[in-house]
Amino acid sequence: MAKLQLTSQKFNETGIRLREEGDFSAAAYAFLGAQRLGDGSEKTIINIADCFNRAHDHQAALDAIKPLIALGTGSSEAYWHCGMINASLHNHLVARDMFQESVNRAQKDYEAARAHFYLADNEKHLENFDKAVSEFRESIRLNPKSKVAYQYLASLLQALGRHDEALEVEKTAEAAQIPEAEGPEVGESSADAAAANPAHMLEPMGQGGLEGAEGPE
Repeated sequence: MAKLQLTSQKFNETGIRLREEGDFSAAAYAFLGAQRLGDGSEKTIINIADCFNRAHDHQAALDAIKPLIALGTGSSEAYWHCGMINASLHNHLVARDMFQESVNRAQKDYEAARAHFYLADNEKHLENFDKAVSEFRESIRLNPKSKVAYQYLASLLQALGRHDEALEVEKTAEAAQIPEAEGPEVGESSADAAAANPAHMLEPMGQGGLEGAEGPE
């Protein structure tokens, strides 16, 4: 049994290394190797789904994460990943439900802030702009040190013609004196905080339904 656990661990270590190197497809298959050797943990399932999604194999990512969602046992992070995958597949109505469930299951402020941010970005794709503004504001309330959340909110308000509100958001962000090192992530790394670069945590999902409201590059 000890040998089996060691082998599974080696696959996980390989997956982490490959992910750091940016070889997401190979990393996904390494994590799959760990799963097939007995590691059925949520963390490994999330690693598989995350790497497939970042390799643009969105259907494989969805297939990997589905068991956690179908059983209703997934954490806030599992539902957040499922939301991200569905958003990549342009299933924005499903993504909305996943991000909302991620909010509901959040146990820490950074988890809730992250889920609210992506729920806001998803609402832009559905052209629910007032809802998007509200969700961006809630993300900032929970994590007032997220520079990118201020930027996205200000950009959306400008696109909506709400220039005074956008200026107020920009002033608030400036007053918060957020160090450059703290953006763009909303919270901690998704799959393996010790190994993953968290910068991917707050990437936009693409252009929303309002021109100019996609936020900074």
